[in-house]
Amino acid sequence: MALIKTNLTHGTTGNLPAVNGSAVTNLTSGNLSGNLPALNGSALTALTSANLTGNLPAISGASLTGLRLVTDNHYTLVNAIDYHETDAYTTTSSTNQFTCTDQSLTFTTTAQTNGADLILIHGSLSANSDANDNGFGIFMVHSTSSDFSSGTSTTLQTGRYGEALMTGEYSNTTGFAKLTGLSNSTQYYVRMFAMIQRPSNGTVTINQDGYATSGSVRHGVVVQQYMKN
Repeated sequence: MALIKTNLTHGTTGNLPAVNGSAVTNLTSGNLSGNLPALNGSALTALTSANLTGNLPAISGASLTGLRLVTDNHYTLVNAIDYHETDAYTTTSSTNQFTCTDQSLTFTTTAQTNGADLILIHGSLSANSDANDNGFGIFMVHSTSSDFSSGTSTTLQTGRYGEALMTGEYSNTTGFAKLTGLSNSTQYYVRMFAMIQRPSNGTVTINQDGYATSGSVRHGVVVQQYMKN
């Protein structure tokens, strides 16, 4: 077969004749323009999002993994917070709201676009008495004020005799509350107080360690906040 010798120089323009380009190598993107013909892309690799534009074709997602299902009218956990108090507080008076901590926790409601947030609150409180026939319980409040001086509502109360206290006994009581219908995008504060029943004598000690009791059990509050989808 005769070879055709050409003398092409840099800057030569025009169309090449129809030739077999199967052995052409070292082409760069600068050497190519126009649209690619319909090709099999099964061997393409290292594509990034910058290389892709337009809409994906309709494909089956049956093998996709790691996707989280969000269903209307269900809830998604958006916050879980807690505090606990280990300092002991004593009293010799009956009251519905005995201050037994200077701590509190706070959460902020969502925009509640699809419905009210759901707030679940758990409280645990321990106590001891040096006399018979005393009692204690949980008094939980939530407020839009950090010092609970205004905008405060009762969350939960288990009663002064939520747990009876006898001489030398260490008792624990727990409570659970559900809050909903709170204002949108608003910061709330939560604090647990003690309810005290002391009819005649003795000292009631709140947040009492019953010998190796966890701080979250002696005086602990946990809030879980859920957003409606």
